[in-house]
Amino acid sequence: KGKAPAKAILKARILLKADQAGDGPGWLDAEIVEALDTNLMMVMRVRETFVTKGLDAVLTRKKRETPPTPPIFDGERQAKLTALACSKPPPGHARWTIRLLAEHYSATIWVRARVNLDETRRPSVLMIDAGSRSSKRFD
Repeated sequence: KGKAPAKAILKARILLKADQAGDGPGWLDAEIVEALDTNLMMVMRVRETFVTKGLDAVLTRKKRETPPTPPIFDGERQAKLTALACSKPPPGHARWTIRLLAEHYSATIWVRARVNLDETRRPSVLMIDAGSRSSKRFD
């Protein structure tokens, strides 16, 4: 039993139906749309991609050039925040909290924290984004 994404299977079926070489059926786009319950633009894109970029480009997804969200910190700023989090907390506090770190690092009360958990369920990376409401920058 093979496992493949439904879109890849649909694109392969479109190419098989559109095959005009040798014993291929050579169906028209409208016939493919009707038989495979898809839309004309999908058939046209699959044909065009196959002709211009080849079979692999049709059946595999394109790798993203940029991450879905830009990184909050560069390495230097992340190191500064990590050093601050590992230092002695301010007087009157037993440990650093996300809010304390944000107040120390910027003047905003709006905090977005992202914590990556490793297999021990302990935070491995702590990042804070003050967003556009802050007049201070993370330096």
